[in-house]
Amino acid sequence: MALRLFYIAVFLAMMTILPFFPTAGFSVEEAEPTVAKVPKRKELQEARGKIIKIDPANQRIRIVPGLFSRDKEMRVTAQTKITIQGRPANFSELRPGDKVRVRYLTSDREEKTAEFIEVI
Repeated sequence: MALRLFYIAVFLAMMTILPFFPTAGFSVEEAEPTVAKVPKRKELQEARGKIIKIDPANQRIRIVPGLFSRDKEMRVTAQTKITIQGRPANFSELRPGDKVRVRYLTSDREEKTAEFIEVI
């Protein structure tokens, strides 16, 4: 009985110590073939909400989609099409409090770039 307890204790000790020793000559990273990462497909997404902040120096707007939603910051470029009630407009014509519909792309770094801003 004492010998059986001794073997169980040795077995349990080995099971707790063994994971801390490096394996010699075997690596999971070397065994797997390298596969080129496929870039994420960029899809237009849409957000509706109210403009809460405009940063003209960095060409960014921040909108809040709803009452319980997190605000979204988007970069506005020279290629961004802006319309106010159906007519073409400039970035300088946007005002905090405007209700907008924004179509944007998300980059690999999770940065949102507005493609189209429509003031409703």
